[in-house]
Amino acid sequence: MAITDNIHSLLIPMWNESLLTPNTAVAELINFEEPTGESEVDWYLGEIHWRGMYIPVLNLDDNAPDISEIDSNARIAVFNSVSGNPEQPFVGVLVKGLPRLSHVVEEDISVDEEDEQILTRGIKIKVQLGQETVRVPDVAALEKMALSVMT
Repeated sequence: MAITDNIHSLLIPMWNESLLTPNTAVAELINFEEPTGESEVDWYLGEIHWRGMYIPVLNLDDNAPDISEIDSNARIAVFNSVSGNPEQPFVGVLVKGLPRLSHVVEEDISVDEEDEQILTRGIKIKVQLGQETVRVPDVAALEKMALSVMT
């Protein structure tokens, strides 16, 4: 993972490991509202109405509670599209709590090459950020996941 500059990032808490993403990847963090719709896959929670459009909401954390057990700490991180698809400019991800700003440089991150971690859906890589293991989302994969259940 080549990081050449100080990247303004967000550490977004989840139920298992936090997400680490550039802060420009996230359009907004909103309070949780129950998505509508159904799917045969457990990671698709449905859609919410946000800023005059419907956006899909995905669950990337197997440790997240069922929708009926979500508490007031749950939020939805609305990610900006990277594909430029005008019909799907955003995708939501279920998260827990409020993010914290982090300035990340290459020296802050280490990847254990010998650790053959099985990555979960929508995650590009797991890295060590100081003492914490964090997951870096793959926003292009999130978009493809959402489109696969919405069409």
